[in-house]
Amino acid sequence: MIFTMLLGDTILIDDLDSANQYRNMVVKHTHCPTILTRNGHRIRSNGKFGGNQNRAPAVEKLRGMVFGAPMSEEYATCVKQIEILENIKSVIEEIHSSQEELESLQLETDEMKFKEQEHKEAQERLNAIEKKIGFHNPQRRSLPESTRQTRKRFKKS
Repeated sequence: MIFTMLLGDTILIDDLDSANQYRNMVVKHTHCPTILTRNGHRIRSNGKFGGNQNRAPAVEKLRGMVFGAPMSEEYATCVKQIEILENIKSVIEEIHSSQEELESLQLETDEMKFKEQEHKEAQERLNAIEKKIGFHNPQRRSLPESTRQTRKRFKKS
């Protein structure tokens, strides 16, 4: 709808030679619409063209009011800033996950220290009980000589 309102019965063609060839072929059979070329030439439906009124104004004169104009420098700057912000966001997420992992490991370490302390206390209570019942200096009793020889043979094989 918008293109119809803007262009009407206009055809866009690459260059002036192609536009003339197309117009000559169409005029043989029917009415030819206005033809515009990419470099700004206009051929009217009656075939007249030439002069400044038949050329599109320079892009510089349109001051950015061109359909399909290249993106401005501000757009490129915004795209770069968005990329940087996305990178910062991913780094911050990694930092948060690392901090959570560190906290959980510290909790485990604190828990292990607490369990180690409990173990020492239990060992001391066990030693105290052993002393009370007369079981002094618990030592590993050595194996009989025959058992040691048998174990050596199994290790060699």
